[in-house]
Amino acid sequence: MKRFFIPAIALLLAASLPAQAASSFDLSAPGGISTEYSWNTATQVLTVNDNADITITGTVSDGTRIEVAAGATATITLNGVSIIGLSGQSPLLLDTGAVVTLHLLGANTLTAGDWAAAGDHGAGIDAPSGTTLNIDGSGSLTATGGNVGAGIGGSYNHAGGNITISGGMITANGGDSGAGIGGGNQSPGGNITINGDATVIATGGNCAAGIGGGYFSAGGVITIIDAASVTAKGGACAGWGGGAGIGSGGGGSGSPRSAGTIKIDTTGTITATGGTGGATGTMGANIGQGGSGTDGAGIDALTGPVSVSATAGGTASLTCAVTAASGVAPAFAWAWQFSAATPPAWSAVGGAANALNLSPVAASDAGQYRCEVTASALANDAASSIVYASGPVRLTVLSATAAAVPTLNEWALALLALLLAGGAALRARREG
Repeated sequence: MKRFFIPAIALLLAASLPAQAASSFDLSAPGGISTEYSWNTATQVLTVNDNADITITGTVSDGTRIEVAAGATATITLNGVSIIGLSGQSPLLLDTGAVVTLHLLGANTLTAGDWAAAGDHGAGIDAPSGTTLNIDGSGSLTATGGNVGAGIGGSYNHAGGNITISGGMITANGGDSGAGIGGGNQSPGGNITINGDATVIATGGNCAAGIGGGYFSAGGVITIIDAASVTAKGGACAGWGGGAGIGSGGGGSGSPRSAGTIKIDTTGTITATGGTGGATGTMGANIGQGGSGTDGAGIDALTGPVSVSATAGGTASLTCAVTAASGVAPAFAWAWQFSAATPPAWSAVGGAANALNLSPVAASDAGQYRCEVTASALANDAASSIVYASGPVRLTVLSATAAAVPTLNEWALALLALLLAGGAALRARREG
């Protein structure tokens, strides 16, 4: 038995030791050596390597920046970081094929320098096509693109990559002709997902979408789900068409750029506003196309149903109201589930009208309802699709034979009547 005793103790001691700490780097006082990163004093670039797990701090405005190596998969935590980039620089650049999980702690600010020449990068976080960026955490981030760059996404002639925001408070401001989140100048939005409990405020630069395409560019694939809340504003465009709040960028004359594939199914709040154009008829849709000689087509607003109660055997009505842009004729569908489920268990119910009428109401009709609005094949944009679901509401079914619950006044009157009757009976006994 003794020969097993020492190895067993060693294993127990090893298990009790804390895991190896992630590396850290202070941009304000750069230095150190690690296999997870390298520091180039001449270029002032911190390169994050494959398999890195690094926490970065510091405030700089001297050209110091962060670059994730091509093909690297890395985890980066920004903790109170502020970077103001110089001309042609992105504060955080993902090289080709990089996959980054970005955790946020504290308040972080990334501001790109203006694009100056071919090969420059001008997004607040430069995550172009071919890269993957996943953002979460309890902190906040303000990312601002330089001219022609997105707040988060692509730079000049670079589409946005695979961008997922799952948490934190994110403010993304596009530079001139760059989306808040999505494509840079003349570049589509890429693949954008906002989920979890993230809160996002995205503002497009001139002519660009708040979330989606840069100047005169397609929206890409945009998904907003779970409990995410989004405020998106398209950029105004003097003399041309304004960008969509969520969708494609606006711009010159001719056919509008595709709104893309947009899915909104969140219990959070959605506020989307298209950008104004330079003349009547060039407004970007709130959700859909940017303006281009005519107003962008799409959905401007959705007002979902409200919770109701109905008596079994009676009637109940739920209504979904949509404000459409540029002649869009939306289609409606209704869904039901008994109660909130994970994952949701929605079943199709009812017809294809904007009102769902139930008559006679049955006990089995009780549960959650939602409407789903679809706008597809927009003007000169056959490939686009917008699906916008309202938040769930509840139908409560009351039994037709159930006794009504007395009000407080009715209880008081009944008690008074009992007291008076009791007093009269007592007097009668005394007098008898």
